[in-house]
Amino acid sequence: MTLLPIPFPANTISLPYGAVDGEYYTFSSPHQGTDFSSASKGVTTGSVIRASGPGVVTRAGVGPSGVTPSIDRPNEKAGNSIDVDYGTFIARYMHRETGCPSPTKGAAVGEGTPLGTVGNTGLSSAAHLHLETWDKRTGR
Repeated sequence: MTLLPIPFPANTISLPYGAVDGEYYTFSSPHQGTDFSSASKGVTTGSVIRASGPGVVTRAGVGPSGVTPSIDRPNEKAGNSIDVDYGTFIARYMHRETGCPSPTKGAAVGEGTPLGTVGNTGLSSAAHLHLETWDKRTGR
């Protein structure tokens, strides 16, 4: 598996993958991504989200309502999101600001390419980046 840098410093992780908070996330349905937010570290609304490495944009925008999220599509709870294919996996960057500049489907990106800005769209109570990775072999 290819390891790529995370889009913000590790000390801005506000909710890790697999977290259980008893309110939104339970043992049977834990947090499925990693949340990055920290006003004290400068990760706030409008912070630029950058690609973790070279890849191709496979989807950008708001997903449909009422569908189960999959490797091919998020649902509306992801808000304004963008998917980048990094070869063996797809990374989904969620909750971007509405109307932020964004590469379009099919665009090649390099490490550090701006993918949009941190927002509070979809099922979100505060501005943050929710980052998920989807394994292309398993679809999970």
